[in-house]
Amino acid sequence: MSKINFVTLLFFILNIPNAIGKDEDYIGVVYWRGFDIESITGIPESQINNYGMKRCIGRNVFMGLLFHINDSYSREYDDRDVRGSITFNNDIYYVNRSGIVRYKNDFYRINKKSFSHIMNQDKSKCPLID
Repeated sequence: MSKINFVTLLFFILNIPNAIGKDEDYIGVVYWRGFDIESITGIPESQINNYGMKRCIGRNVFMGLLFHINDSYSREYDDRDVRGSITFNNDIYYVNRSGIVRYKNDFYRINKKSFSHIMNQDKSKCPLID
């Protein structure tokens, strides 16, 4: 049995202006699971535990956190080692332990420097999605 403590984090993110119009394409649900989340996001796991719930982000902002990489990185991507998923309507982005994001047949990396701003947003402006 592994001594690694598996952590499952769930936080909802949404784009407030588009939530009023119920445009599901701009509502994202993010699931982090497993360990080494800090190596993916650049955010310490203690911060994610303390501040990870009820965070707001729009689809365009999320896409701004990614940069496209060439297909040679697909060899580094392992479907058995997924640590997170980000879902916008029917579009699912999978994040593996190496921080490589896969959407269909495209591969991206998370820009860790930009990602950290998510943790600084006001919780009161982020209602949970039912």
